[in-house]
Amino acid sequence: MSIEAVALRAGVGKTTVYRRWPSKIPLVVDALTHLKMPAPVVIADDMSTRDALVRALSEGLRAHTNEPIDRILAGIIGAMSQDPELAVAVRSGLLSKRRESVFALIDRGKARGEIRQDADVEVIADLLGGPIVMRRMITGRPVNARLARQIVAIVLDGVAPPSG
Repeated sequence: MSIEAVALRAGVGKTTVYRRWPSKIPLVVDALTHLKMPAPVVIADDMSTRDALVRALSEGLRAHTNEPIDRILAGIIGAMSQDPELAVAVRSGLLSKRRESVFALIDRGKARGEIRQDADVEVIADLLGGPIVMRRMITGRPVNARLARQIVAIVLDGVAPPSG
């Protein structure tokens, strides 16, 4: 992505783009904050943590199953490795909101005794999201509700409290 390409696509001059965004980073951050986010997933109080996480992952997958979003995300991921300022902006903006909702479900599971107290919330969230990113960006394998159920089962079995 370049300022020149943005200006060309918008049908304006580069100076018009620079007047609003002094560099590529603020432009990308602004664009990311205006992406249509899926509505928060409603989780019933009596729903198990396992079911709640499957629902959250499935809804997230359903909301973002289109090729343009995948291409954008792939470009952002690549650019983040080259631009620390962009990486911070993406992590603190787009990703933090999504991760907070997963953290809340994991904390809820701990409070209900469905997840060990010593289990690291961030590691669990990474384990839930990592396979989805791997499939969407690298292997191209199916990303669907079945995958969401498999991921949640494997992760939660690993962080379940000891039985008995």
